[in-house]
Amino acid sequence: MYSVFRFMAWTVVLVVVAQFVVVAARAQEAKPKAMDVAEAVRLVEGYFNGMGTYQARFEQRTTGEQWTQEGMFYLNRPKGQFLWNYESPDRQRLIATGTKLYFVDDEQGGAATELPVKSGLSRLFTGKKLELAKEGLKATAAWQTPLQVEIVLETVGAKEGADMGGMQGMKLTFDREPLALVKAEVVDAVDAVTTVQLADIKQGVVMDGRMFKYTPRLSNP
Repeated sequence: MYSVFRFMAWTVVLVVVAQFVVVAARAQEAKPKAMDVAEAVRLVEGYFNGMGTYQARFEQRTTGEQWTQEGMFYLNRPKGQFLWNYESPDRQRLIATGTKLYFVDDEQGGAATELPVKSGLSRLFTGKKLELAKEGLKATAAWQTPLQVEIVLETVGAKEGADMGGMQGMKLTFDREPLALVKAEVVDAVDAVTTVQLADIKQGVVMDGRMFKYTPRLSNP
């Protein structure tokens, strides 16, 4: 009887050890590894240049702020049109019509402010062909796991400053299968970080183009 108990005890130990080895191996696989920056740039440019339509639910947080903004994001990449539709805590919209970019505050009667078409993240979504270097964005680091790819982009040259909306740089995270943008972290001129997390992603969907049409009632001269 003692030998049976001893056999059972050793069996339990071996199972625990085996489970630990499997967990450790999976953790090692999930640990980000450095990725060739040029390869990451090709991946990112190819993704955006091959993109059609994209929609996702988003959560947006900025350091120093106590609230989270939530809503839906819609993108028609070939036409350079997108809509960030903020649902809470305030109803606001960021609309790219294909030629213009407007911030619309629906809490203030729909007053609009026109913004540079290629400020901040917008330069990734507008234009017929994305070339990061020509947009004043330099890839400085990249990592990968079997599930995701991350790339760090910094603003450089004449594009830096007001033309970039005061942006210093950004980090983009993509799921691999299928390839999809799932997070963007943008650093502004005062080192505040705005993180946009994207979920419930759908790509290649049919969209009503009317959502990207807007006739402004401008609040600025």
